[in-house]
Amino acid sequence: MSGPPPDADTTIRPPPPAPRSGLSLRVVGDGVLESLALPADGSVVIGRGAEADLRVDDPSLSRKHAMVVVAGGQIRIKDLGSANGTRLGERALEPGESVELQPGEVVDLGSVMMIVQRGFDGKRPRRLLPHGYFTARLDEQKNAATK
Repeated sequence: MSGPPPDADTTIRPPPPAPRSGLSLRVVGDGVLESLALPADGSVVIGRGAEADLRVDDPSLSRKHAMVVVAGGQIRIKDLGSANGTRLGERALEPGESVELQPGEVVDLGSVMMIVQRGFDGKRPRRLLPHGYFTARLDEQKNAATK
């Protein structure tokens, strides 16, 4: 009978985590706030279906709505034939069309907004604040600037 030597380490270990790019996806909508760290190289599917890498529970999204691809330091967004469309700024993407995306550019996926941001460590807690909070802060800043 052959097998590993008695002193061999036979522990099964999961593969090491994929290197991260230092970028994250943020998806924001009515009652929606989702985040996901992007890989250094690879793709992330966004949609409302269980097969999506970033699942967003919003009826305006298709099950597989769009894909973000990071490769060679470049970021691209691709519409996956979504019912309600993908827009980069004012430009509506055709089904299957892939365009370059810069961090900070806003992408509309149906009725939710997506943005790629730099500097995500995956550990910072996030919270949604009501619109009134931002209105009050804006008024405070405006009043302070006029004094």
